[in-house]
Amino acid sequence: MEITIELTLDHWKSFQKYLEKERTSSVKNITDNFWFNLFSWMVLAFVFMFIFRKFNDFHWQSAVFVVGIIILIAIMVIYKSKKIYAAYQPEIGGAFLGTHNLRFDEDGIHSYGKCYESRNGWETVKSIKNEVGLIMLFIDTSVAFIIPKDKVDNSDALFDHICSLYTQITSRPVNND
Repeated sequence: MEITIELTLDHWKSFQKYLEKERTSSVKNITDNFWFNLFSWMVLAFVFMFIFRKFNDFHWQSAVFVVGIIILIAIMVIYKSKKIYAAYQPEIGGAFLGTHNLRFDEDGIHSYGKCYESRNGWETVKSIKNEVGLIMLFIDTSVAFIIPKDKVDNSDALFDHICSLYTQITSRPVNND
């Protein structure tokens, strides 16, 4: 099966939002634990209660100044993260944006477009996802072939075809959780 798709900046943004949501939620650490958070907040409350009981004078001007500094730092972090996000957007005429031809057969995924041609065997596919309006064939943690569902005629039939080829060649089930 062969398809031709046109990838836009909106498709890239959808893919990036999926990666941010899925990849960060799949990595758990101790601060995600309810009991850890409960205990931490209790300790923090007791420390503040001890400090305020010990010192009767509370200098509100200093507190407002410190809160202002913290808010300023938070604004700078948000601004910087948006700037980094914009810096990694694909360029017009680059490898992501534009027309791509994809062919799926027993040999793997054949992709070609302006100034490139590649083939990836089915063994390189780590997972196949059908979410956020995209069919994504991950070949690494954050690298995937992206097929927008709105750019193909019958996306469900295409997804089923890709999954059957993947399962047939690799003898692994599709991990679409």
